[in-house]
Formats: sequence, C-alpha cells, structure tokens
Amino acid sequence: IKLSKHMTQVVAKEFHLSVLGCANVGKTSLMQRLIGIPFNRKSSSKPSLEEEATKYCVEVQTSGGLILFNFYDWGWEQKRKDENINQQLMRGFDGALFVFDVTDRRSKGDFPEHSDWYQRAAGFDKPWLIVSNKNDQKKKAVQDGEGQALARAGHRRDFVAISLVDDSGIDEMMLMLSKLMMQDVNLSMTGPFRAASAATIAWSDDKAAQKASSIGLGLTVTKSKRVLVVSLNSAVVGKFTESVADTEFEVEAASSAEECDSEIAAAISSSSGLPIVAIAAPPTASSSQQSALQQVAQKHNIAFIVSVPRNVLDGLKRN
Repeated sequence: IKLSKHMTQVVAKEFHLSVLGCANVGKTSLMQRLIGIPFNRKSSSKPSLEEEATKYCVEVQTSGGLILFNFYDWGWEQKRKDENINQQLMRGFDGALFVFDVTDRRSKGDFPEHSDWYQRAAGFDKPWLIVSNKNDQKKKAVQDGEGQALARAGHRRDFVAISLVDDSGIDEMMLMLSKLMMQDVNLSMTGPFRAASAATIAWSDDKAAQKASSIGLGLTVTKSKRVLVVSLNSAVVGKFTESVADTEFEVEAASSAEECDSEIAAAISSSSGLPIVAIAAPPTASSSQQSALQQVAQKHNIAFIVSVPRNVLDGLKRN
C-alpha cells in the first residue's frame, strides 16, 4: 500500500487485538496503564456491548522496528445468543489478550468460552497472550502453573503474570506480546512502550484509508447479515470467512443442523443482533447432513447453499 507523501512515520508492523476476560479482572485498567494513565483502584470503567469498543493505541520500539498495537477493550456479561458480539470481536482480528484475576478462580475458568466466541468470530489459530492480573495479592486462587498450562494447551500462546499495583510484569508483557505477534523469539525492546503518537495514529488511519480505496470500497463495509457455515474443519470455516470479508455478510461457524435451528430461532426472537439469512455447507458435507440443513433452511425460510468457499458469495447473491 502506497501511503500519502506527508506520512513519514515508519511502522514496521501493525496489529489489531481483542482484550478479553470477565468483568472486574482489570482489563480496562491494564489498557489505561499502557497509554500512561496511572492505576486507580477505584476505577469502574466497564465497556458495554451496546457501545463501541474502546480502542487503545500503543506503540513499542523494538529491534524489529516500531510496532503499533491497537487494543479493543469491551465487556460482555450476556450470552452470545442474546447479543451479537461477533462484529466487536472481529475488530481485534490479529489475536487476543485474555486477562484473568488470580484471586478469582472463575475468571480463569472462563477461558474456553471466551476462546470459542473469539475463534468463531475472528478465525482459528490466532495468537493468544494469557495474562494473570493482581499478582500483588498474597492469597491466590490460581497459581502460575495453571496459567502456563493454558498457554501450553494451544498453538501460538504465551503466559505472563502482572500486577498493576506495583507495575510488575508490564514490561515483560509487552516484550512477550511483541515476540508472539512478530513470531521472533530474539526480538528485543529498544525503548519504552507508550501511547501511540499523533504521527503513528495518522499513519495508521492513512494506511486504512489507502487500503479501502485500493480495493474499491472507500468506506468500511458494515456487516448486516449472518451466514451459518456448517463445518468442523476450522480451516474451511476460515476460507468461507475470507471469501466474504469485504461484503455485508458475516460468517459464523456451526456444527450441526440442530445448532443452526437453535441459532436461527434465537436470532428471530431477539430484537438485537444481525439476522441470519443463509446456511452454507461445503460439498464434502454428507447427503444426510445436507438434507437436514435444507430442512432447517426451509423451516425458517432462508437460503441453503452448498458451495466451495470461493464461490459462496455468488450463491449468497443469487439467493
């Protein structure tokens, strides 16, 4: 992408990350600390599903160049079926931070559910940094070994323990995140992290505008319709997602006709969230599965499409 002539700031790499975790684990306080706002125990900032995610832009000088991290901090307290969270999650499409509270065992146990939601929205095999917070507390309900076990259980994951009270682990967290995202174990920080400068943010905005213009969009496409893709193969679901990335369609994975029926019924009964307009399946789906999916689609008067990922958009437009 060719940037405007006035943009002289050189950014080696830019990443968009979701910040996940249940309420009161310190997600927002952590983000504020990264942009230079001192930790405040009385902070009660709680992003809402009904509002835009709060975006925090942080730059890090490294041996590999300047890295710009765009963190998207928001909260969920209701189930995915009650609120459409996929568009929020997709903003942080490059990877995720999962933050839990070492004094609250439940907050660590929520990881599988958060992981499932994120993967359905943003794709599989994305990097994760698992962050245990409040390590200044003497009474811990979760030990470091348990957080490390979460990291070892998946590909491209790492774990770090921090405390916002005494600032322990914060520098290590940013270095670890930089290494994880750049996939460079030898990377080092050559300067402190800080809130992104006006020049860096302008560079990012200009880059986004140039990219949108280069693919003929001009404006960011608003997702307005959901498509359920039935496949247990995450790579296949990822290809379907890529094929409709710049359209009004949003892909959501489903495992069976029964799950599709439940999801569609929930969408119909809810006044919020995107409507489900189609069910799609790859040609490798069995004849019995295709028949069951066809019945669900007919029941709810929506389209059913059997297609390879690259042709699914044509099928959606026809139907």
